[in-house]
Amino acid sequence: MTSRCRSACSASSTPWLAHDRQPDLIASALADIDAEGRVHGEIVPTDLARYSTLTQWAAQPPHVVGAAQAWTKRLFDRFGPLPPGTVAEDLVMVFRAIGSGGAITLHEPLVQYRRGGISRRRRNLQAGDVIERLLKNNRHALVETQQMLRDARVMGRLGEIGPHLQRVLEREQFIAALFGAPSGFSKLRIAASAGEQPLAMRLRLLVYAAAPWLTAPFFALKRLAARRRGA
Repeated sequence: MTSRCRSACSASSTPWLAHDRQPDLIASALADIDAEGRVHGEIVPTDLARYSTLTQWAAQPPHVVGAAQAWTKRLFDRFGPLPPGTVAEDLVMVFRAIGSGGAITLHEPLVQYRRGGISRRRRNLQAGDVIERLLKNNRHALVETQQMLRDARVMGRLGEIGPHLQRVLEREQFIAALFGAPSGFSKLRIAASAGEQPLAMRLRLLVYAAAPWLTAPFFALKRLAARRRGA
């Protein structure tokens, strides 16, 4: 199997053989460590053996961490390389594996996962933080969702998962169009015409896209609460 982590790869080979080399992906738990190397517990991904269909994957997306995944060469031979712009490659590879030979999770922590870095979750303490994160996620979601649609076609399972992925893609296309519109009027028109999207979501995103200043009181209270917790 190929992997982003040599230790996970070597330690996962035995259970892979025990499963007759069928799973296309093996995930493991991770040791949660800080900058000084102190262990603060374990991070345990979702039990991927529970997923036998892509419908289950869509209904309850698994929690995964790509740093502790090992993948078979078969996945790359079947689907090819990941496209430029892919960020959540762990999600795409789990999708491919569930639609192919399957995936399993080992509960033994095989990887030390250091806190911080580019994958850390930052607090959203002002509207700009929310918008930055939203657009960052949107950029790679557009790439990855289209790739998963192509992968589903390769699997011959477009009928099973295609409608779900198409709804996800339409939502991301709506977000991209809304924030990319040049004027408040055009943003309002895009939000009003996207009737297939939930009204509450359209209104919330319209505020961020066209009038983020309206959220200033909310974020002021949020920053105040954060300071009080830190005091």
